[in-house]
Amino acid sequence: MIEQSVEEYLNKLESQITLAKKSFMSDLKLVDESACLECIAAIRNLLPSELSEARLIRKDAQNIIATANKNAQDIIEKARVDAAKLVSENKIVEDARAEADKILKDATDYANGMVGQAYNDLARLYDEAESHSREIVDVIVQAKQKVFPQYPAQDPNQPQM
Repeated sequence: MIEQSVEEYLNKLESQITLAKKSFMSDLKLVDESACLECIAAIRNLLPSELSEARLIRKDAQNIIATANKNAQDIIEKARVDAAKLVSENKIVEDARAEADKILKDATDYANGMVGQAYNDLARLYDEAESHSREIVDVIVQAKQKVFPQYPAQDPNQPQM
């Protein structure tokens, strides 16, 4: 059996509600309780896996940052060692200092670029997760409003009283 996504289960739940027959002499609808509960259970089972994936992505980003910092330190240390080996004559010392400074700058620029890219990737992933979560909440709020039209719609970003 192919695993469905959270959105597919929410669509199925919405269909159960919108296609349900109205109760006699009221605006209330009669929904298939077992089908709705099955969708809710499936959504609950899927959400933790999506949250786990987000945690793994965050951990990967932290590992990338740590690796970039270590690589930068290794490059800097290698530049220092190389510069110390070149100290023998005045011209060689000047050349070595210039090269060490260039290597240090390149390493720092590279490390800063890697760290910056890792943070950009992490921010993008958080934005995608936040957007997906907001879509889920919007669908739930819309479904709730269809089921309970007598209650005013609430902003999902505001705390409940």
